[in-house]
Amino acid sequence: MTSFPDGPQKMQPKPNSYVQVLQISGLEFFEGNDWKGAIGYFLMGVAKQDIKVLCKSKINFGEVQLYRNDDHYTALTFEGQVNSHPPKIAKDEILESTNGVAEVDRNLLLFIHDDTLKMLVIHFGNAKRLYLWKEDCGELHVRTFGLESLSDYFNRGVEQSVRNTLYTQE
Repeated sequence: MTSFPDGPQKMQPKPNSYVQVLQISGLEFFEGNDWKGAIGYFLMGVAKQDIKVLCKSKINFGEVQLYRNDDHYTALTFEGQVNSHPPKIAKDEILESTNGVAEVDRNLLLFIHDDTLKMLVIHFGNAKRLYLWKEDCGELHVRTFGLESLSDYFNRGVEQSVRNTLYTQE
């Protein structure tokens, strides 16, 4: 774990895919080269029902936030991130997952411990995907395809909330 005095400013998205800093649940920061420790910390916190992890149950992979909800995960990108595909990797080195909580938790654990797995692809329906892959040098990289931006997601939620308020006041 690393303490970053300037906090979230370090989490601004970078144009390349290398994950330089991971943030767990808004409280703990890990350097990019300790990505296995960060994901392990998150999964252990979930298993132990640790309030520090469960209060804002998410992993921030630099430009992508992966939120753990009651029964599924949601992934969102920072504003202005370009969707792109990851490098070509042999099919037997790729682990594919739906966004169900149990499946993602299990596959994140497999991904950090099985060195023969080079990529984890999480599918969110409607061709939306999150790609995590490891380089031989140990770096973690992230790319997305079709994911919604954080601002669009929250604006949509605010609009729906306003609509619900207007309709219930009549």
